[in-house]
Amino acid sequence: MLQFMRVKADAQDGLLEKFAANVDYGSEEMVVAQANVLQEWLRAHCTGIAWIELLRHVEYRALPDAGFAPDEEDWELAVLFNDPGDSEKFAQAHTVVEKFSAQ
Repeated sequence: MLQFMRVKADAQDGLLEKFAANVDYGSEEMVVAQANVLQEWLRAHCTGIAWIELLRHVEYRALPDAGFAPDEEDWELAVLFNDPGDSEKFAQAHTVVEKFSAQ
């Protein structure tokens, strides 16, 4: 189950609320599926500007005589809001924690 935590969002032009999700997702298909579910929730419940941010971080390691190969992959999934009312709706509908629990 995804947990979200309010995190600092860099906003140059107004209010911006950001909720980052815990990072232990599983496969790429699972991450993309969860992002799609969140996107559908945003479409159904938000009246202001809101979006999903999905970043893939890949660490590479050097291989002798073979260049580089992917070694470790992490995902970063976040939901961002420009409307404080929408961010409060999100916080009430999803699990928002002060810090992620170790599982």
